[in-house]
Amino acid sequence: MSDQEAFRQVVPTHRSRVEVSLAGVLTGHLGPVYEVCFSPDGSLLLSAAEDESLLIWDMAERRQRYALPIPAWNLAFAPDMRTFAFTSGPEVFVCSTDGNIEARLGGHASPATSVTFSPMEEILITGDAAGIVRLWSRRTWTMIDSFALVSPSLEHAGKQGKPSYFGVHFLALEPGGHRLAAAFSDTRGSTQIWKLIRPSSHTPSWGLEWVRALMEPDKPVCSIHFSPDGELLMLVEAQRDQVWLFDGQTLERRQVLRLPSEHQLPTGAVFSPDGQFFAVATGEGVVWVWSTRDLDVSGTFSAHSEGWFDYSQHDTIGGIDWSPCGDKIATSGMSSGTRYDEDLGDFTGPADYTIKLWDIHMT
Repeated sequence: MSDQEAFRQVVPTHRSRVEVSLAGVLTGHLGPVYEVCFSPDGSLLLSAAEDESLLIWDMAERRQRYALPIPAWNLAFAPDMRTFAFTSGPEVFVCSTDGNIEARLGGHASPATSVTFSPMEEILITGDAAGIVRLWSRRTWTMIDSFALVSPSLEHAGKQGKPSYFGVHFLALEPGGHRLAAAFSDTRGSTQIWKLIRPSSHTPSWGLEWVRALMEPDKPVCSIHFSPDGELLMLVEAQRDQVWLFDGQTLERRQVLRLPSEHQLPTGAVFSPDGQFFAVATGEGVVWVWSTRDLDVSGTFSAHSEGWFDYSQHDTIGGIDWSPCGDKIATSGMSSGTRYDEDLGDFTGPADYTIKLWDIHMT
């Protein structure tokens, strides 16, 4: 099926099945907020911003609980909810939910760019800008093993001036924890699927076995997620208004969706906890919600669009996450100003560095 045929089959009908209303606004950051992350039970929210701080929010009281004055990226909670991890330069920090640093993992020689916890094993998986993936024990916070996601033949091709690799930008484990999806561009494609080999009587150590590549090398992604039931794999193109859906088991392409507005580029995406919907955030501050059942647009809302204009060069929405309870979406603002003066050629209104909480009602 060609891309054009796929687009024709999924033209959005705009039948609204999701109602959205603003539930609250969290303030505290002094710079663009580029990431938010709910805890597995929805009681806490993490936020990371350009002001080099990570804030921990209490969702019941809607207040800031702790603050860490550390530049933070790539937030991830452990399944047991006792700890979370994030990257900061070449290091990976592991913190308890009361704000204490439990470990600083310094094995990466280049900036750490991705982090994810295994849902089935006591391991943490991290990736870096050099295409290296490392596995860490959650019991001792020591490195178990490391793997280079580039084969010798591809490394040779890179030396000959052909596309090679550009770092591991995102990692996602399927719910069963058996396969790892890595946003990692090389000559095979922009996303790589690897089988995670666990220690056994036949293989005493951990390993990664390459399965296949998805999408062309010139189509980098800005978001990669398995649905909670593992039936879908969603890849969101970073430079085009397209969302690719693959079968989570066979890895065959199911559909390619286009954002309804051609001027919107996606900045992130997330599945609902029941897997019935997914939301895509765009640079102009609008969020679109799709149904995974019929692939129709189920709703849309303007989250942080005050600071976006046709001629602006920055995104106004940074992070997006869906509460595990399913009733809320969190978004974060990136705009340095919410009004633009054409005569001055600059923003004059107040900045939007807020985190907004949205009530989600399925109808």
